[in-house]
Amino acid sequence: MVPGQGATGITTSFAVLDEPLGSGDVAQRAIGSRPVMFSDARVDLLHVHGSGVWIDEDSVERSEPRLVDLLIGLDPPHGAWAQIAVHHDVWTWFDFHGNPHRVVYENNAPRLEAALKSVEAELGVTAEAGDPTVFGCPEGYGIAPPEPDEEVGPDLSSRL
Repeated sequence: MVPGQGATGITTSFAVLDEPLGSGDVAQRAIGSRPVMFSDARVDLLHVHGSGVWIDEDSVERSEPRLVDLLIGLDPPHGAWAQIAVHHDVWTWFDFHGNPHRVVYENNAPRLEAALKSVEAELGVTAEAGDPTVFGCPEGYGIAPPEPDEEVGPDLSSRL
């Protein structure tokens, strides 16, 4: 984004493997990726595809690519905004086949809640729940629990 001119139409991607997003190195790399032709350009959108760890029913940590996505928009007239999306069934009471997995949920849902509260604290704003999808309905700092009489969830495997 070039102030007074608008978008450059140029997108830059780079890997942030083991660096914390808040590190100065990541910020410098983002700023340093500015196109030479647009020396006044500034970053207006960061999209982080986050790999991460979830905890299975035996309390074993499992690595997962693209466990979460984080979008951070920097819109000068309106301020900064962020959007977080989760991409796994470990945050819900049922797996994608509709089988209950309460222990997996209990191992991971509190971690999602803590992460969302951390983002809120870092940005200094209160999060707003996003729109429901076929996979779940955001509620508070997680996914809405099932109705009390639901013993089996929907089979969503064909939607993956």
